[in-house]
Amino acid sequence: MTQWSEDRGHPSFATITRAELLELWELYSGTPSQQVQIRNILSLLMKSAINAGWRDDNPAKSIQWKEPTPRPRDLWSMDDAQAFFDASIKTGHRPIGAMIMVGMWVAQRLGDLRLLKYGHNYSNGLLRIRQNKTGALVQMPISHRVTGLIESLRVDGSDYVFTNPKTGTAYTDAQRNHEFEKIRSMVVAPGGKRLTMQALRHSSIVDQFAAGTGAFDIANVTGHDFQTMHKIFERYNLRNDDAAARAQKKLNAMRGGSDADFDGIDAGNAEWVEAADNRPGFVDGSERRQARQKLRRYLDADEVDALMSESDDATKPATGVSLARQF
Repeated sequence: MTQWSEDRGHPSFATITRAELLELWELYSGTPSQQVQIRNILSLLMKSAINAGWRDDNPAKSIQWKEPTPRPRDLWSMDDAQAFFDASIKTGHRPIGAMIMVGMWVAQRLGDLRLLKYGHNYSNGLLRIRQNKTGALVQMPISHRVTGLIESLRVDGSDYVFTNPKTGTAYTDAQRNHEFEKIRSMVVAPGGKRLTMQALRHSSIVDQFAAGTGAFDIANVTGHDFQTMHKIFERYNLRNDDAAARAQKKLNAMRGGSDADFDGIDAGNAEWVEAADNRPGFVDGSERRQARQKLRRYLDADEVDALMSESDDATKPATGVSLARQF
């Protein structure tokens, strides 16, 4: 970027053109995530130039981009966690393996896990964390399977749950990463699963969902807002028929019913006259969400809502979907 600016005589934000911004934009064509960041920064700078009275337009606003889709991470299983824990004992860094095991249960961010303290964050079977990133306060009971492990990690002279045996205090990020890489090289064969400690949190979320835990309950464990929970569910494609069945059975039970009310219902025996996704003008939820995301780059929320309302013609998709398909 510095070279680009020098080659053009350091153009002023009062006079810079859309064509010049597009040239800068194209420098990052191989890294979509950086393109998004550059566009956002340019747009903010242009807004500042407008507020300062240097210009009355924002040429960065019209730059179109395709937001990169986050790649699903390789997720941990409890067997993976156990294998890493066993290997950590051989390296002399059992606390790293224990951090992995605890992370699979409590779904907290790695930075918060690393600094857990007895009395401050853990006491008598309860975990309490003021999350560093969001400030959210999360408190939950944890099972004896987990508390037994936590209690076994106590070290005289240290309040930290995961104490580095070499330093007598908490691991730094660099120390944790260094020891984890040594453990991983013992467990994962070349070309095997790309397991990272950062993926423990999402792995725990996916397991909680598979266990039948709803989004509201998971969010109260993780401290996520509901919009973020939705993104995680979409990222790992966690929308499925089993979850819908669990929801119906739970609602039925709350209203005095039992699982016996669903006896004899078998999806394999259902006979459909017409598949839902063969309806004229049918658009699935995924395409509608993508259409909304595209339109929000150019329109405000009310305009998007109006365009995404159902078409009066049942054989045609909403106007917003048709527009988004042209991008």
